[in-house]
Formats: sequence, structure tokens, C-alpha cells
Amino acid sequence: MQNPSWGVAATVAEPAPLVIAFVAHHLFLGAQEVHLFFDDPADPAADAFTGMRKVLVTRCTGEWWEKQGLSKPPKVHTRRQFVNATAANARSNVDALLHCDADEFLRLEDDFEAEIADLSPDRPWLKIPNCERSLMTGKSSKTIFDGVFKTFDGEGGVTRHRTHALAPHGFTGHGAGKGMTLTRLGLEIGIHAPRRGRMRDRDVPPHALSSRAKVLHFDGLTPLHWAAKMLRYAAQGPEVMARIVGERRMEQTKAVIRAIEDPAALLALYEGVNGLTTDEILALDEHELIDIWPLEISAALEAIFPGTHVDISPASFDRILQPRVDAWLKQARKFDVFFT
Repeated sequence: MQNPSWGVAATVAEPAPLVIAFVAHHLFLGAQEVHLFFDDPADPAADAFTGMRKVLVTRCTGEWWEKQGLSKPPKVHTRRQFVNATAANARSNVDALLHCDADEFLRLEDDFEAEIADLSPDRPWLKIPNCERSLMTGKSSKTIFDGVFKTFDGEGGVTRHRTHALAPHGFTGHGAGKGMTLTRLGLEIGIHAPRRGRMRDRDVPPHALSSRAKVLHFDGLTPLHWAAKMLRYAAQGPEVMARIVGERRMEQTKAVIRAIEDPAALLALYEGVNGLTTDEILALDEHELIDIWPLEISAALEAIFPGTHVDISPASFDRILQPRVDAWLKQARKFDVFFT
């Protein structure tokens, strides 16, 4: 395969500045397609991409789900992601497609496309390892993308990183990486890997491991956004939550609910779980377990959306997010399990 093309696909339900930055960043890197599936079909963020040839917007209406053979949207959001990613992979015109979330941003090195070129129907996907963003304890952020990135060590966990009861391996989120999959092979696209045949059979085909790319995961663009992720799970109820997250996320959710109405307490919780001091950053850097290079979003925004001001300050982002947090918290309060 010569000069392979690639794209990204995501099911999104995020404030518009994050979605716009996600699109700008990946187009700036060289993506030829960005598939956006708006979980809320009335999401006004979708309007930002009108007329953009490389951005394929799908509003997930009832009609959309019917076309996928479903009478209504799947209740669990991971199932909705699976259906959407599989549809994107089937209809895409690029050679390979990365399925990720809107809070995950690719970082590429030279010759990344050569890794795609080496894929084949017998080895149809590239596993891209992920890092996780940490904020610097006690330091205010100018943008929602500030901070440093923790990486996994050879044992599969950040074992040299200060751990926490809510992040026993040093990561608050996942460490499974994400998959970039060859298109038009009839594969179903899971959250972290493709599958052959029916998803329940879990027949994951062989893969190559990327050494030229990383997925930078922002498990919370701000402390409030981290809390919002948990509250969005909780609003669906404990039965649904048990199907999509583990015990660690459940304990994080309970801690968030206890702190959510006190901004100082929420910040302290977040920094305790996913903050790093300067000394900790230096110690991790000695073991090559930290990426201190910033993610420069402003240049991508200016290149892809010239003359358009996109406010990526934490304060502005949280103002947009707060009504959603309030609604999810109200719903979560109906379930006693989160208050035990």
C-alpha cells in the first residue's frame, strides 16, 4: 500500500470547543476524514462543520438508528460507539480509520503512514498505545490542553508513579490503547480493537503495535470535566454503569459525588488522583515515563478554522459544561448506591 490515507471516528457529546479542537488537530496532522457522530442529534456543535468536505457529520436521530437495524438507540453508550464506528469503517474512503473519543488526540512521529502501509487483511489493525494527561499540582492552566502525559512502563502500568486508592496503577482511565483499522474489510469496530464476525464472539484479529504514534488521553479536560464523565455514567443508573465501567470507576464516581458541590474539594480530589508535582514529573522523566511536550492546539485551530475564535480556557469550558453536570447530578441522586 503506497501513501496510505487515514482518518478518525468518534461519537461525541462534548462542549463545542473540545469537538472543534479535536477536528482541527487531526486535520492538521493529516487526517483525510473525520467522522463525527453526535449522540444528541440537536447538538449545536454539529453546526461548526457545515461545508467542511473532510468532516462527515452524522446526527444520531431515530432514523439513523433505524438504518442500523435498531428500533431505538442502544441504552449503553459504548454500544452506540460500537455501532457508529463500525458504520464509519464500512463507508469510509480512507485506507485506515482510528476509533477514539473526543478527549483523545493523536501524537504522530515521522513515517507513521509506513506502519499503516504494513497492515494487511491478515493483520488488519494497528494498536496505538495511550498516555494520560496529568495537571501540575498547584499550577493554574491557561488552556484545557495544558499539562504533561504519563506513559505506561514495560510492566503494563505506571508502577513508579505515585498511586492513589482511586488510581492504583497511576492512571485514572484506561491503558488499553486504541485501534486504527483497515477499512472495507467487514470488521466490527470495538472500543479498543476490531473484531471479526459477531462482536460477542470476541474474535480479535492479529495486530501490529505502533512505535510512531500515541493517543493522548485527557481523562478530564478540567477537574469539573473529569467529574462530569463520572456523573454521566451515574445518571444512567448503577445497572448500566456496572456494564460499562469497573469497580475503580464506581469508587471514583462516589468520591466525585461527595465533592462535586465544593470546587476546592473537587480540585483537591482531582489533584490527589491525577495531579503531579514538579518533583514527581522530574522523577518520572528520569525513567522515560512522562511526556512533557505540550499539545499545541492553537496553531491547528488557526490553520483549519482561520479567523475563528475558539475559547479553550478552562473557565469558559466549565461554564458550558456546568448545566450538563447539574442535570446528571440530579439524575444520579435518584440512586442510593452512589451515596453508600
